Amino acid sequence: MNIYDVNVANFEIMTICRRYRSGIKHHVSRNKLYGVVVAVAVVVLFTFRSFKGQPFTGSKFDVYTHIFGDYPLPEATQHVINQFAENVHLNISVLDNFASGQTMYHGGYYLTSISLFNSGTELIPAVRWQLYGYLLRLAEPLSYPYPDGFNIYDCGLKLFLVEGCLYKFEPAGNAFFGLKPGERITCTIKLAAFQIARTDSMPRWYVTGDAVAPKVVANTDDESLSFVSDFTEPKQYKRRIDDIAHPYSPAERYSRYKAKRSETITTFKIIPTPLELKVNDRSELHFNTNNWVIVKSEIFLREVQSFADGMQMKIVKSKPNRRYIQIIKSPVMVTINKTPVQHPEAYTLTSDPQTESITIQASSDKGVFYALQTFSSIVFAPEALTNVGIMLRLPGFTVTDGPRYNYRGLHLDVARNFIEIDQVLKILDVMSMYKLNKLHLHLSDDEGWRLEIPDVPELTNIGGSRCHDLEEQECILPMLGSGPYSNTSGSGYYTVRDYKEILAYADARKIEVIPEFDMPGHSRAAIKSIHAKKQRYMRKETKKKIYSIVDDNDSSVFRSGQNFGQNVVNPCMPSTYDFVQKIIQEVMKMHQGVQPLSFYHFGGDEVADGGWKGSQACKELKEKRSDIKTQFDIMKYFINNLTKMLAQEGLSVGAWEDAMLEYDSSGFGTPFPRKSFQNK
Repeated sequence: MNIYDVNVANFEIMTICRRYRSGIKHHVSRNKLYGVVVAVAVVVLFTFRSFKGQPFTGSKFDVYTHIFGDYPLPEATQHVINQFAENVHLNISVLDNFASGQTMYHGGYYLTSISLFNSGTELIPAVRWQLYGYLLRLAEPLSYPYPDGFNIYDCGLKLFLVEGCLYKFEPAGNAFFGLKPGERITCTIKLAAFQIARTDSMPRWYVTGDAVAPKVVANTDDESLSFVSDFTEPKQYKRRIDDIAHPYSPAERYSRYKAKRSETITTFKIIPTPLELKVNDRSELHFNTNNWVIVKSEIFLREVQSFADGMQMKIVKSKPNRRYIQIIKSPVMVTINKTPVQHPEAYTLTSDPQTESITIQASSDKGVFYALQTFSSIVFAPEALTNVGIMLRLPGFTVTDGPRYNYRGLHLDVARNFIEIDQVLKILDVMSMYKLNKLHLHLSDDEGWRLEIPDVPELTNIGGSRCHDLEEQECILPMLGSGPYSNTSGSGYYTVRDYKEILAYADARKIEVIPEFDMPGHSRAAIKSIHAKKQRYMRKETKKKIYSIVDDNDSSVFRSGQNFGQNVVNPCMPSTYDFVQKIIQEVMKMHQGVQPLSFYHFGGDEVADGGWKGSQACKELKEKRSDIKTQFDIMKYFINNLTKMLAQEGLSVGAWEDAMLEYDSSGFGTPFPRKSFQNK
């Protein structure tokens, strides 16, 4: 038994004794019996710990409560909630990632502590306050499930998994006796896996009660996460005892990964590095946006106008004798992977000091755009900026370039945390600077639905908003530090107009937007929105179509990788495909006339094991179809139906890797047969 076990044991004995003394007041006539029960409980605790060989943090079974009954606490007043939020300082500390004794890739758990310190002048009483917070790992995995709560012995609180990463802590009536001014209580708990970074903790923990307004715990309303202790010891910043990873300092990382400078990029800092750059330093030209012009190009008018606007340069119809930028439509040959190719996105960019001119050759608008991006990266060097326009000296040079990869993408998850449209547009600007051409926009997940769908407003009214509504009739539950109100990045969505603006902005920068609506897993926001009782009643009253995407006769019990228990759309119901078809059709309409939709991503990843095991609809489907026996067969059935729908619309389809894998009992994944599914 280590010192930690001894300390916990001592506290458990003290806690049980406190309970015993409290019990005497209410059950004087039976205090001898209680004394025997207390003694037996202490022996059982030591025996259990010795048998398990693990740190003992608590139990989902409370002997005292089952024998004596729970001690009911009065309701919390708003004053108590306000005092708690303002004066109780919460701290999270990772104690030991090595606690389970497991090595890398063999599961296990770690120990963490959550402490509450009363910095105020008033007692935080033993009443029914509820502290809600976010733990990304499953708490007390060895005792899960614990529907009646998990008793944390060293602080007198009970722990409940609400859903996903949202947990609730509340006083145990027979173990918590208030938090005095200047007093601290510390809850030590086990969490699955490990935590090696401050950013795995989330801000905006909040406290509330059954009939009071929630309040954010003030010291956790902090994106810098200052309420999380530093990771200073190996058992805090390493995953397991055999972990070879090390948190290098910036200086160490620079030293380890610095690359030798290429002679071809010493003059210009162009990212990505061009395929070929030739520089003639023996002559130079003076480029100045105030007295240079751009020659108009009817073929590439959009690209010329955009560049001229950005540089504040004049566009002229005829080429002058000097000081001009001209664009010539011409095929460009480049060498990629030692193979000469004529690529439609290739270009040459040449400066000629003798004629004081810049010439771009390209065969497509994309080639012209990328050439202008390269030129922008050259002229926007810090030394080129002046108060009036841009002035710099340029040597003679020729850049010959083309993309090494046809797909140059960025995945942007706006479902977990919403990103406002102005920030998305800035991201598109940066993407274009680096010649990225695909924006994979993750628009739905368990934690949010972010795109307005005409005629289905509940998807964004409910699924696009997170707040403290345990019934989830007005919003979905708080997640990932979003807090109790819909005023943080946990809430928000794009209107049809917003989305079209994003499409137009992306299209002007040669970026294709690929929308993703994650199904059949990761669909909790959609499910809670579509199946909200209030919304279904309103649809019935107004005679609007009622969508159903989960089986009402489904007894399945499961947990996803992110600890959600109701996040799987049911592929066995025809009504599910009505909903999917609605999404596809409405999104296609939004793209029409702006950037026609050609690629649809359905996610498909991390479908929880057992997600349809208790579904009556799936049982009936299995009876009709001899080829459908397992969960993977149901997944194939879903993908086959979806890809048929998309093929009929002329759309290509994408998914995450594990959507297309069938796993055996050892965890080895085999791809589904590619020929089984239609694709454009």
